[in-house]
Amino acid sequence: ENHDKWHIYVKPVAAANYLQLTRGDGQESYPKWSPDGQWIAFQRWDGKKWQTFLMSPIGGNERKIHEGGCAGLSWFSDSKELACATRSGIVLISTETGEAKQLTSPPKGRFDGEPVFSPENPQLLFVRTGQSSDADLFLLELNPDLSPRGNPRAITTKHIGTEGGVAWGHEENEAIWSASLTTDEVSAETLFRVPVGNNGPMQPIPFIGLGAFDPA
Repeated sequence: ENHDKWHIYVKPVAAANYLQLTRGDGQESYPKWSPDGQWIAFQRWDGKKWQTFLMSPIGGNERKIHEGGCAGLSWFSDSKELACATRSGIVLISTETGEAKQLTSPPKGRFDGEPVFSPENPQLLFVRTGQSSDADLFLLELNPDLSPRGNPRAITTKHIGTEGGVAWGHEENEAIWSASLTTDEVSAETLFRVPVGNNGPMQPIPFIGLGAFDPA
């Protein structure tokens, strides 16, 4: 609205109409559709603080489930839990109760962000970043109750620059990561294939070019 208000909309594919879901003075962003299609999770900035809400994709009442911002949201496959990247690490939020459980606790001076649940198995990809924007990709194995199964495992060790964006690849044996081999060049990010099950080399995807963000 007037280029200064951000709200959440839904538009059917191949149709001209659209539905505005959120209104008001808050700034809404980062919508994430639940796997069962019943909910959209999103972030709201009210001028003082961030909050996380749920809303039906056909409109209606919204429901706050988390007080605070999430530098990345990801739904678990059962559509009952969300991974949220906070300043203290990644937490697991119950969409039914709002209870938050700690999944990761990064070392001092590091930050865990961009969590992405596996579509099939209880495991979580995320990016651990330092103060100088150097980053590596980590994998956290989870138990059936989604509690951590040991400590996160680094699947890259290059400490490369990143602006954000990671997705699971085909058959979950690799990750697709938007990253840069340098922290100096603006928009130097491209997409890399990163083996998840072994320590093989990460490979740039041909023909993508620079300035590639948020793969899905």
